[in-house]
Amino acid sequence: MDNKLSEAAGFAYPRYQHEPLQSPEHIRLIYLEPASDRCSPLTCEVKQHKLNDQSLNFEAISYTWGPPVFPGKLLCSVPDVVQSYKSALLPITESLATALKNFRRPDSVRYIWADAVCIDQSNPLERNVQVAIMDQIYRAASSVLVWLGEADSETESALEFCEMLAAKLPACGMDLSDPFRRPRSDTPQSQAARQRLAFEPSLQAKGIALRNLVSRTWFTRRWIVQEVYLGRHVILYTGSYELKWEVFSLSMALVKCLRRDQYQRAGNSVVSIWCADVIKYKNFQSPWGLACQIAEGRHYGPNGSSMEKWEEGLLSLLKSFPASICSDERDLLFAVLAMTNETWLKVDYTLSVEEIFTNFAIGLIENSKSYNVLHHIRDKANRARESVKEAKKLDLPSWVPDWRDMHYGERNFSGARDPGDFDTLLRPFGAGGIGPIRYTLSSCTRELTVQGILVGTLHSPSWEVLSDLRNYSQIWEDFYEDKMSKNISENVEYWGQERSEQEIVALVKWLELYDKYVVSDGLSSIQDESRLHPLALTLIAANKIDATHYAFKKDTSPDDITRTALTFFQAAMNGEYQFTDGRIVVVGARYVQACTVMNARRTFFIIEGNDDTNGERYIGLGPRGMDHGDLVAVFTGAETPFVLRPEQKDDGTKYRLVGECYVYGMMDGEKFTKHGAHREQFTLI
Repeated sequence: MDNKLSEAAGFAYPRYQHEPLQSPEHIRLIYLEPASDRCSPLTCEVKQHKLNDQSLNFEAISYTWGPPVFPGKLLCSVPDVVQSYKSALLPITESLATALKNFRRPDSVRYIWADAVCIDQSNPLERNVQVAIMDQIYRAASSVLVWLGEADSETESALEFCEMLAAKLPACGMDLSDPFRRPRSDTPQSQAARQRLAFEPSLQAKGIALRNLVSRTWFTRRWIVQEVYLGRHVILYTGSYELKWEVFSLSMALVKCLRRDQYQRAGNSVVSIWCADVIKYKNFQSPWGLACQIAEGRHYGPNGSSMEKWEEGLLSLLKSFPASICSDERDLLFAVLAMTNETWLKVDYTLSVEEIFTNFAIGLIENSKSYNVLHHIRDKANRARESVKEAKKLDLPSWVPDWRDMHYGERNFSGARDPGDFDTLLRPFGAGGIGPIRYTLSSCTRELTVQGILVGTLHSPSWEVLSDLRNYSQIWEDFYEDKMSKNISENVEYWGQERSEQEIVALVKWLELYDKYVVSDGLSSIQDESRLHPLALTLIAANKIDATHYAFKKDTSPDDITRTALTFFQAAMNGEYQFTDGRIVVVGARYVQACTVMNARRTFFIIEGNDDTNGERYIGLGPRGMDHGDLVAVFTGAETPFVLRPEQKDDGTKYRLVGECYVYGMMDGEKFTKHGAHREQFTLI
């Protein structure tokens, strides 16, 4: 026993020391002693049990740790050679202390699992073992007790509003068995019912109270993904109030439906109602984001309703919940690892963040036999999340993603499950042909050498113009973050005047560059649909076979997209748009909306082809941080081309990976089907 003494209730106690676990299959449980007085000291006994013991009956707590300070005091009974038992003190966070006091029964022992107590946090080897089986712990718990914090003056109103929303689903035309999908038989009556919920003056205060409830820190935690997904029964607690998860989930389904309604119909008038920022929830700029996403995810489960493993793997899981946070950056991966079948990645808290991120990237390449992980490289010139800006810079190879800086809904060019719709599998490209990837990895130098074909270099004259348009790429990014607050209709869209003019200028400038350096016959592409076709598809990164994009109907053909683009460019070039009440009316808004999403954090570029292409010029979309001298290459077996930045080293030219890109006419293996195309090695550092 540590001789260091700690104060609790006016007495000095030795500091509690965890007894080593008897085996990797054992866990600890808190036997929380009863007390009728909430202010009584927290007392317990910590005992070990085999996790697979069928008679085991306990509840697991899901809570927010809070700052790494430990003012709370938990008195644990421990064996002693002189007395039969005596107490030792385990300092705990204020959040856990208030949760345990709330969950403590007045007249009987309660059996609880809480990570801060049941795992020896000072022992990284034990943490490795226990975190790896945390999914089993939450599956085994009879209930998951979610502690949101103490109640406030709005709590009762917020929970009442949750119950009211859940009860209104049938009247709003929603299917209780499938509540997160669009109403299947929407009627004027059901639409009116939803509209009343959004705009009824007497409900505004209740709606704001609910918004404040889902703004609590618990909803931002990465750990809650598996804690909520895997728990058999989940109950939300705030102070003495409680709410069944099923009721909360149904209320979030209706919140999501209101988002769709306002997005389609209400336009800018939504700023005055309680669900004003619901429409932004997909990019987590409002507090509804993770609440709706977690509720939907638990309802359907990673595989329907089975609550088994997330079959699409950790990469898909990370993309689905990028905005959730962890106090230990290694937990960005470890907190959801047990939900997948990817056993090749081991929980290891003795490794650094850099080592874990690098090992994950290597494992993904070697086990998936694909370059999917490379599509998550974020151009360093792109705006990072504020939390990442303040964090230390990681020493990562250029081909290893920094998982601290991910954005929900950010659309990569690679094929993946749409994070906003579990049912939609986005069609992958096949720029690198149908063959297997060809690579070598050096763990000592952290270099990835890949086989591929050089497409060309950035076109110098056009780049001089494009470099002046970097601010317009920032405009795309800003608008993307705020896009959900705009009213989208089939043919026109209303935007703020100042921002919209800049967006239109950017698109028009790209059209002018295309006409000058690619078509280059002195004519404008707005005079000919076939001439505009390559640019129209490039600016939304459309596949020439399947131009599906969420801004268009799924059966929209590439030719239809081009016609919509043509109406926009003709109106923009001729100044045929107007301002109404500080807003701008844009013709061809569906196309512009698609551009807005795909141009976010990207820029248009022109490539000067090499000898293999007879100097032909290509157009594309790439990372905003692209620079003069960068190259574009297609790796064997890759879905898209990539932008590379050459660096001269003592042992030859090596490359930094800038990011994925879209190149028109090269997304379906055209380079690799050409006879005699020269393949070479690119070493990524």
